[in-house]
Amino acid sequence: MDLKIGAEIGRGSFATVYKGEYKGSAVAVKSVLRAKLNKKLLENLESEISILKDMNKHPHIVALLDYQQTKSHFHLIMEYCSLGDLSYFIHKRKDISNCLPLVASLFQRYPSPHSGLHEELARHFLQQLSSALAFLRSKNLVHRDIKPQNLLLCPPAKSKEQALEYGYTAGLWELPVLKLADFGFARILPSTSLAETLCGSPLYMAPEILRYEKYGAKADLWSVGAVLYEMIVGKPPFKAANHVELLSRIEKTNDHVTFPEIVVAHTSADIRQLVKGLLKKSPTQRISYAEFFDSPVVRNSVSDNNNDTPLDRSKLDDKLFISEYVRFPDNSGTNSVSPTTSSVHDRNRATVTTTVPSPPDSNSESSGNGSHTRQTTTSESGGSGGGGSTRRLNQEDDYVVVEKRTVQVNALADEFAHSPTNAMTRRRTSSPSRRNSVAYGSSPTSALAKALNMASARLFKVRLDPFGGGIRNPLPSPAPQQSLIPAGIDADEKKLIKELDLLATKAKVINLFAEVKFSQVLPDDDNIDLSPDTFLLVSEEALVLYLKVLSLYAKAMDRAAQWWSANEERGACPRLNDTVQWIRDRFNECLEKAEYCQSLNERYASSRQIQSSSSSSPISAEKLIFDRALEMSRAAAVCELDEKDLEGCEVSYGTAVWMLEALLESPVDDTDPLDMEDRKLVEKFITSIGDRLNGLRQKIEKTKESV
Repeated sequence: MDLKIGAEIGRGSFATVYKGEYKGSAVAVKSVLRAKLNKKLLENLESEISILKDMNKHPHIVALLDYQQTKSHFHLIMEYCSLGDLSYFIHKRKDISNCLPLVASLFQRYPSPHSGLHEELARHFLQQLSSALAFLRSKNLVHRDIKPQNLLLCPPAKSKEQALEYGYTAGLWELPVLKLADFGFARILPSTSLAETLCGSPLYMAPEILRYEKYGAKADLWSVGAVLYEMIVGKPPFKAANHVELLSRIEKTNDHVTFPEIVVAHTSADIRQLVKGLLKKSPTQRISYAEFFDSPVVRNSVSDNNNDTPLDRSKLDDKLFISEYVRFPDNSGTNSVSPTTSSVHDRNRATVTTTVPSPPDSNSESSGNGSHTRQTTTSESGGSGGGGSTRRLNQEDDYVVVEKRTVQVNALADEFAHSPTNAMTRRRTSSPSRRNSVAYGSSPTSALAKALNMASARLFKVRLDPFGGGIRNPLPSPAPQQSLIPAGIDADEKKLIKELDLLATKAKVINLFAEVKFSQVLPDDDNIDLSPDTFLLVSEEALVLYLKVLSLYAKAMDRAAQWWSANEERGACPRLNDTVQWIRDRFNECLEKAEYCQSLNERYASSRQIQSSSSSSPISAEKLIFDRALEMSRAAAVCELDEKDLEGCEVSYGTAVWMLEALLESPVDDTDPLDMEDRKLVEKFITSIGDRLNGLRQKIEKTKESV
C-alpha cells in the first residue's frame, strides 16, 4: 500500500485525522473506525465520499485523493492543508506570527487594530469561499456545516504562474489559499427540495434549522454570514449556552446586527451591509445567492495594499503542520477539533481509542430499519426483561436532536481549546467538599478506579481489568481531579471547576456500572451462556445507564457553556480547559458504547420478535442505580460486621454514595425522573451510608494506630 500513516493531528466524534504520506506527498488521512458507524453515520460517510469524488477538480474544496478500506477502518486520503483552519488562524495569529515568517509578513501587510482580520484579508478568504459555494450550487448541494473549523488553509502559490496553473483565481495569488472541507453532513437538494435534518455546529446554524423547520440552500448563506462576521470582528455574531438560548438571542436582535465601534472605524459599509443581508433570520428576507455573488465584496478585486511582493516563505515547509511550528510548554491537553478537520494543536501524547466491536449478526436477518440513534437523556422508554419491539428506546427522528447535542459538546470543547490561555496543565488530586461535611472520597483516581474494579469483581460478579476497561477496552482516564487551582482565577471560575469535577465524578461512577453490563454483551466465550432474553435485557440496561452518564456529561458541558458565553473574551484557565476536554472525550467514548448497545437491541429484538408483557415496567436507569447502590452498601455492611476487607468496604460505601448522589442530578431538560418523595428517600440513604462510611474510617484509623 502506498499509504503511510503518521502522527495524529486531529480528532472528532467519529473520525481521527492523521498526518500521512501517500505516493511521496504529505496527506491528511481521515480514519474512521468501522465499529463507530451506525446506519446513519455510514450513510454520511458514503455521501461524503461520493460528493468529494465529484469535486476533486475545484481549487477551493479539499480534494479526496484516494479512498481505502481495511477490516477495521475506512481511510479517506485527503489533500494536506498545512496552515490549519481559519479559526486557529484568526485566534492564534500572534503565536503563529512569532514562529512563521509567512504569517508574520502577511499581518505586517494587513495589520488589524482589533481581534478580527483586516478587511482586505477577509475579502480574500470570502471570495475563495464564494467560489466553492458557487460550485456547490451548480451541483445542487448544500454543505450544512460551514464554520471556521471547516475552512482549511494552504500556503500560497510560489508565483502568479503557479497560481493560475492551480486555478487560484479568486482573491490574491500571493495570500494563503482557503479550501472548504468536511462534507459529512452535505446532501444533494433538488431545486424544489427542503431538508429537515438537524446538522452542523450550533453557533453557525441558520435559525430555521434551530427551529427544526424545513430549510433550503439559503441555510449555508447564514453560515457564511456568521463566518464573515467572525473574520472581521473576531468572534461569532451570536453566543449562547445552548441552541434554545441561541435561537432566542437571534430572534431578539430582530435582524439588527451590530458591530463594535473599532470594527466600524476600520471596515467599509459594503462588507458590514453584506453581513447584515446574510444574517436575516427569515430565509425569505435573506439575500439570494445571485445577490451574494454580485456583491461588491465578492465581485471587486482585493487590494494588495500597494505591495504585490510574495510573502516571506523562509522556514516554510509544506509538509509541516501548523502546530509543528507553534510549540507550547506542555501539550498534554486534549485539544480536539471538529470531525474531519486537521487539528490546530499537535497532541503529544499516546492516543487511546476505545474500540467497540461491530454488533454481531443475529441468527436471522436484521430488520434494517432506522438508524442506531443517539440520546443523552434517560427517558423511561424501553421495556422489561421480556423485551420486544415496543422496547426500542429510540426513534429515527430522535437522531437529529442528539446529533445536535453531540455537535454542541464538541463545538464548545473546540472553543475552549482555542481559548487564549497558556498550555494545559496536568491534574493533581485533592478531595472535593461534600454535603454535611462528609468526605466521601476524592474523584476516582487511577487507584480508586482500580479499587472500584476490585469491588466490581466482588459485587457485580465481573472482574474488570484495572489497567483496561470492561473486558476488552482501555479504561477511560480517571475523572478530572480537583487540583490546586492556580492563583488569579476568579471565584466564578473556581466554582465552575468544582461543579464540573463533581458532575464528572458522578458520571464516572455510573459509567463503571455501565461497563459491567457492557462487558457482558461483548463477543466473548464467557458470555455464550447468556440466554437471548437475558442478553437483550443486559444490553438494554447498559444502554439506559450510558444514557444517564451522557446526561451528566451533557449537564456539565451546559454549565461550561453558560460560563463561556459570558467569559469568552478573556478565555478559560488551563485547569478549566483541561476539564472540559476530558469531559468531551468521555462523552464521545460513552456515546460509542451506547450506540453499540442500541444496535444490539434493534438487531436482537427484531430478529427474535420477542413480545413484551403488557404488565411489565420499563427499564429505568434510576432504579438500576438505586438498587445497585443499596446492594453494594448492604454487602459492605456484612463484610464490615465480619471484619473482612475493611478498605474494600470503604470503597463500596463511597461508591454507593456517589451513585446515589448521581440520582439527585436532574437531566439537562429538567425532566426530573425522581419525585419529591423519591428524592427524600435517596437523601436519607446518602446520609445513612455516609454515617457508616465515617464510622468505618474511624475504625480503620484506630486499627492502624494499634498496629
